[in-house]
Parts: sequence; C-alpha cells; structure tokens
Amino acid sequence: MARNEEANRYEDLLDLLDSLVDEALKLPLSGGRCVVDEEKVHDIVSQLRTKTPQEILKARKIVEDRTKILDDAKSEAESIIKKAEARAKDIVNNDDLAKQASQHAEELIATANLKSREIIGAAKNYSENMLKRTEDTLAQNMAEIRKTRQNLKNASVSNVLKKPSERRFEKVDTDTEE
Repeated sequence: MARNEEANRYEDLLDLLDSLVDEALKLPLSGGRCVVDEEKVHDIVSQLRTKTPQEILKARKIVEDRTKILDDAKSEAESIIKKAEARAKDIVNNDDLAKQASQHAEELIATANLKSREIIGAAKNYSENMLKRTEDTLAQNMAEIRKTRQNLKNASVSNVLKKPSERRFEKVDTDTEE
C-alpha cells in the first residue's frame, strides 16, 4: 500500500510540473519558450530527486541480500559436505562397514551437493525477480520524466496565446532518448 502511495505521489509531482508548464507565461517570438516560477520548479525537482533514490537504494539492498543469501548457501553447503566427509571417514575406519560407509558417504555428499545447488538456484531466482521489478519501476519513472521534459521543450507560443479550453496538446513519444 505504501509503495502504491509513493508511486502516486511521484506521479502527482510530475503532473504538477506539467501543469506549471501549461500555465506558464509564454514569451512571444521566442520559439516556444515560457516563464515558470523558478522556486516552484526547484521545489518539485527536489521532491522528485528524493523519490528516485529510494528505488536505487532498494536495488542496492536487493543486491546485498542476494550476495548474503548466496554466501550463506555456499557456507551451508560446505558445512554439510564437511560433515558428510567427516562422517564418511569415521564410518570407513570401521573395517566391517567399509563398503556400506563409502556408499553412504557418497550418497550424503550427492545429497548435500544437490541441496546446495537448489538453495543457490532459489537465491538467484529470487534476486533476479526483485532486480527486474526494481528495473521496471525505474524505467517507468524515467519515461515519465522524459515525457515531462519533452512537454517543456515542445510548449508552443501559439498554443499559449489561446484560451485554456482551446489549447491542443501534441502527443509526445516517450521512447526517444536525448
């Protein structure tokens, strides 16, 4: 719920910035330039900057968690293998059970190796999913920023001189990069 509210707040700031440009005083013969309240723009941009780094911090945290999960999985696998090898050596020392012990030790090692691969695989999948979600969120945020910047650049003088109800807005391609 808080995640959704944060996304809505971010979009609200973009909408506010967009409306600030729409309502700005247009300069005649300036090629579409307009005059906006500098303090309001700086305030909105500052608020936007405080929102975007949260996504980056989340991505860093996911990478750190992934590394810790992988390290823990490797440590656990190594521990299981060492215990299995130690147990196998103890069993092999007993002449009567040498064959049985060797076979049991191999089974334990195989099971430990399988379990470690499963743990590592699960940790990698989890980390990949979290990074993909974060990447998608960042991409959406960047598309909104590009759209707003393009709207600022494309504000036309003739469009400004019209009454607000007569204004037409051009569709902006958000897939283009500078």
